[in-house]
Amino acid sequence: MGHNPESISPHYEYSLHPSKKADLLIKDNEHNIIFGLKSFVIHQGSNKNIKFPMQIKWLNDEIENEFVDQVVAFATFIGYTQRAMDNWKKRLDDWLEKPKFWTKSGPKKLLKRYDLYYWIASRQ
Repeated sequence: MGHNPESISPHYEYSLHPSKKADLLIKDNEHNIIFGLKSFVIHQGSNKNIKFPMQIKWLNDEIENEFVDQVVAFATFIGYTQRAMDNWKKRLDDWLEKPKFWTKSGPKKLLKRYDLYYWIASRQ
């Protein structure tokens, strides 16, 4: 998935929520893909538990209303145990509206020796 740097932009306002911005837009002649990105660090950023579900909702609104071709929600988790990640998995799944329409992976551990996990969900 190579993209020309000019096709990548941090300036995408959600169509139904114009005061809010997606983290990243990839736009070329054929597709518009927007990303919601979040990094969770153990014992930090509790407001992200409120913001990320809203971000996922806004992504879902964009795809439901056919404003974009694809949406991607991506999160990393640093310092969490496997047990905590099992709890996160349920919470993340609950945040997805119409989860059967999303393709998702994780949370999965990135490196065996570190407590670093990722979760990704995509919808077209």
